[in-house]
Amino acid sequence: MSIRGKLIGLILCIAFLPVLVIGYIYFSNFKKVSERHTLNNLEIFAEYKQEKLKLYLAELQTRALDFASDGFLRDSLERFQRVENRATIIASARNHLVANKQNIDDRVLSIDLINRDGEVVVSTDNTRVGQRTAAISRLVNKQAGIYTTDVNPSGTPGQGIIEMYSVVNSRTDNDKRIGYLAIRFDADMLDLLTTSQWLMPMLRGERGGGLGESEEIYLVNGAGMMINHARHGDKATRAIPMTTDPVARCLSEGESMTGRWRNYRGVEVIGAARCMQMAGFRWVLLAEISQAEAFALISDYRRFFSLVLLTTLLLILVVTIFVTRVISRPISALNQGVKKVALGDLNYGVGTDKRDEIGELSRAFDRMVSAFRCSRGEIEGANQNLRRANDELNFMRTAMDQHAIIVETDVSGVITRVNAKFCQISQYSQRELIGRTHRMVNSGRHDKTFFCRLWSTISGGRVWHGDICNRRKDGSLYWVRTTVVPHLDVNGTVDRYIALRTDITHQKQVEEKLLRSNRALLASTQIQKALTKAMDERQLLDKVCRLLIDQGGYRFAWVGYARHDAGKSVQPMAQAGHAAGYLDNVSVSWAEDTTGGRGPAGKAIRLGREVIVRDVGSDAGFVPWRDAALQRGYQSVIALPLAQGARTLGVLVIYAAGRDAFVGDEVDLLKLLADDIAYGITGLRIRSERDSTQAALRESEINLKRAQQIARLGSWEWDLGSDKMGWSDELFRLLGYEPGAVTPSLKILLATICREQREMVEQQIRGCTRDGQPCSLSFSICLPDGELRHVSAQWVVYSGGEDGATRIAGTLMDITEQKHSERERESLQNQLQHAQKLHSIGQLTGGVAHDFNNILSSIMGYTALAIEECPVSDAEYLSYLDEVSKAGARAKELIAQLTTFSRRDNHELEVVDIETLVHDVYRMIRTALPAAIEFKLELEAELPPVHANQVKLHQVITNLVINARDAIEGFGEVVLLARRRELRGCLCTSCQQRFSGDYIELRVSDSGKGIADTHLVTIFEPFFTTKAIGKGTGMGLSMVHGLVHSHHGHVQVESALSGGSRFAVYLPVYRASGVPGENDAAPPQPAPAARPANAGGTLLLVDDERAITQMLAELLGSYGYRCVQVHSAAQALQHLLADADGVDLVITDHMMPKMTGLELARRLSATQPQLPVVLCTGFSGELDGQALREAGIRDILEKPIDVKRLLAVIGDNLQPPDHRTPA
Repeated sequence: MSIRGKLIGLILCIAFLPVLVIGYIYFSNFKKVSERHTLNNLEIFAEYKQEKLKLYLAELQTRALDFASDGFLRDSLERFQRVENRATIIASARNHLVANKQNIDDRVLSIDLINRDGEVVVSTDNTRVGQRTAAISRLVNKQAGIYTTDVNPSGTPGQGIIEMYSVVNSRTDNDKRIGYLAIRFDADMLDLLTTSQWLMPMLRGERGGGLGESEEIYLVNGAGMMINHARHGDKATRAIPMTTDPVARCLSEGESMTGRWRNYRGVEVIGAARCMQMAGFRWVLLAEISQAEAFALISDYRRFFSLVLLTTLLLILVVTIFVTRVISRPISALNQGVKKVALGDLNYGVGTDKRDEIGELSRAFDRMVSAFRCSRGEIEGANQNLRRANDELNFMRTAMDQHAIIVETDVSGVITRVNAKFCQISQYSQRELIGRTHRMVNSGRHDKTFFCRLWSTISGGRVWHGDICNRRKDGSLYWVRTTVVPHLDVNGTVDRYIALRTDITHQKQVEEKLLRSNRALLASTQIQKALTKAMDERQLLDKVCRLLIDQGGYRFAWVGYARHDAGKSVQPMAQAGHAAGYLDNVSVSWAEDTTGGRGPAGKAIRLGREVIVRDVGSDAGFVPWRDAALQRGYQSVIALPLAQGARTLGVLVIYAAGRDAFVGDEVDLLKLLADDIAYGITGLRIRSERDSTQAALRESEINLKRAQQIARLGSWEWDLGSDKMGWSDELFRLLGYEPGAVTPSLKILLATICREQREMVEQQIRGCTRDGQPCSLSFSICLPDGELRHVSAQWVVYSGGEDGATRIAGTLMDITEQKHSERERESLQNQLQHAQKLHSIGQLTGGVAHDFNNILSSIMGYTALAIEECPVSDAEYLSYLDEVSKAGARAKELIAQLTTFSRRDNHELEVVDIETLVHDVYRMIRTALPAAIEFKLELEAELPPVHANQVKLHQVITNLVINARDAIEGFGEVVLLARRRELRGCLCTSCQQRFSGDYIELRVSDSGKGIADTHLVTIFEPFFTTKAIGKGTGMGLSMVHGLVHSHHGHVQVESALSGGSRFAVYLPVYRASGVPGENDAAPPQPAPAARPANAGGTLLLVDDERAITQMLAELLGSYGYRCVQVHSAAQALQHLLADADGVDLVITDHMMPKMTGLELARRLSATQPQLPVVLCTGFSGELDGQALREAGIRDILEKPIDVKRLLAVIGDNLQPPDHRTPA
């Protein structure tokens, strides 16, 4: 087939077949493309509507959440749960809800306030009040935020509702949940959000138009029910159950989808379904269009494309015929010319005027033929030039062999040729080198990356330049500057390499020395800067070591200090570099006779000069540390002493990676560096000592100021020449000024002195200035706020030789507290004297009471005897005797009250009957109150006892009543109250502690002038009094505080100015088991003894008053007792010694001359312990219960003696004759 036929067939195949294929593909895939386009647009639209819905619902949720935090609603709901009358709260809350309803959204149906049980309590829709929300089960577990749900409560189509719930927390009870806020929206708002006017026009590529006939956009809730329909706004389509595939897939698996399906009306549609995960529920948004409407455009496009395809085929055929005709003609002429040239005809030419590629090809063919005709002579000339170039190349090769090191290798790097220079420098022969690689001269100085880059360059056909370090046969190193040239074959492939090298070993050595010197210089410069900025010695040493590594390029560096201990050890202070625990395993010393002292560090310290180890591997003195050093790459070491004058502080040791690394200028630089470091260390130490001295000075100044502040002592100086004065801070404070508030001057100092003393102080200062003598005096100053203080001043005068006094320095001490203490001491002395007077009065009262009781004993005893002897028929005499007996009893009671003050204060506690105690105090004190003051007693019946000291309680009540009396000016009232109280959480006024329990309250109230509130916290302090001078000691309430709290009690005070005062004392109720309140009954009093039925026995009566023994003898004799009378303790002992078995009971007086009754009882207890002794006394205030028991006293009778009590005691203690123990 000719070229033209082939071209026609080829063009038709190339043009027609693609058109057929494209047509086929278009018509077979147009439906898929259209469907994909439609689905993409539907999906974009669904996403847009989804985001629009989410944004709108999120905005509603935000408004609902903000409204839920409304303080008024939270307070209303909280008060609704606490208050019974809720109508007002409901009304105000509903008005608030109605007012804010439109602020949220105009589609709000209602706003409800719901309590914690889910019941609607307040609503803008009154029909919802009282209903229970169905979402309460989910709301209980919700912590915060918004819970949204979609409901259709009535089940009627067109009444869709969206509810949003928010938790309402209390503002006062730690955010405790108190209910919920519900906002209900009309679901019709979803129709407006989902309605679109551009879906079908967008699918068609149009810009206007309305909705298509089959387009639908609707929402399905989590229950599978349609909650809106935007197609025609027909609400009747709501509440339709959706069972289509996209709804089921989204609700069950949570996945969105696009594609074809049958919709709820059974129509085949194309659509996009988007799952919307909202707060608390899931919705499905569906955008659909019927397949019939979506693919309506395909048939129109099919007819149009068929017409276009037929027209295209006809045009291709016409063009193909024309093109083949134009192209085939010059190709045929070119073919004919090639054939003639091949036959040797070089004179043929195609000769065409075409300007296309075929014409260019024809003209090129003609030029080639013409060139062939001219090249025959030129070939001969070229051969001669080639021979001359070959000779020149041989000459250059010989010259290169004399100058450079030349190596030729194959593509694998195997050496194939070397020149003599390479054998000379490497010390290997050609036989040893040929067939080997360059690994045999590898020095190890270059890593794998270096050689990888080299091979990557030359294997790619590029020339490589660089410096390489190789190793000779004897192990020494040498440097060569190398150029590797790859040789390319005719195909451009590398087939061998030629390396040209020049020896640069000497140049490298010079460069390396210069580099080390520059590094050392750079490190020295940086260290100099560090020295100028250093503030801490350890930080300086650390930085020096780091700079030597970072800037100097050394392997390792450390600094050690020489210790002057027994082993002359070297303590490392700082290190940096590739240490890896080197110093942990190295022992360094500077002692000459130890192994550790033979190293470079020890030698440098000991000799005071640098020590260099040029080769660690061969140095004999470095053997102990050799292995550890070589493992870390240390090849050479230099140790430099850090010297301060003649003293060596330590050593700087530097390690390098290469042998013989420390030479020449580098060593000199390092020596200067070591000197600078030693100088820097010395400077830091001097600075540290200076800082310590300054700190000590500042501390001393601070301590001086503190001491002056504690001692209230201020100091001052006065320069007489310049008339300038300086004050300490404390002196400013003493004078009532803040430090620096005024300019110190003598005028201000004198102005603070009290006017009556100012002239005296000024004269003293002038006298000291004139005489030059020190001075000391005390005076008072008046502060700016009017406070008066007492100070003690001292000053000395400093003289300037002939010029006289030049400076005065003095102190001013506040002695106000000392003055107050002196006054208090005087007050205490006066009080002590007063207490001694009271004690003397008490002693006198006790003695008088004793004598009165003796007299009353005779009077009452004989009266009782007379009553017994007087006939019953003589009523008149009996009445006289009865009056005498009553008068004696009153006298006895009066004496008992007087002796209360003279009794010794002991700490023994007893069960005290409150009623008896209060009555006793009332009877005793009422006579001491003036007639203008009414004294009332209010006593609760059947009060339980307390465990207390009766004398102390008597003193407490008396002090309170006397204070009440003194607080009343003129007429008034004092009330003494006793009752039982159960207290909880009361505050004690005196000790400020809370107390609770069962207490007896003793309260004293008055109608006096009262106490100011500011004094209530200080009235219990010792010596505090509001009474006039001489009318009170200030100890009364202090004693009340101490006595009451010693009984585990408390005090409360209530008072107001002009409103009187109430002092309440609370004492815990006595419990027999030790627990207050368990035994409220008062202890039983001993009943009077009955008249003895069979009286008998011998009684020894001992008393220095004969009238007493005579009365007792006659009285007891009338009851059948035999009485023996003696009038001293000595007589009693004599009688008992003579007739020990003749006495059954001893009744003895206590206060007798020469020997008391207590002493008599002790002696009898030692000689006759079985003999009972009864002590009779007119004053028992000084008798101690323990002493009585130790003396063997069986009982005590107080004068004047009660007859019944006497007979009862005798009956209890008298030994019957048949029970006596023989002497």
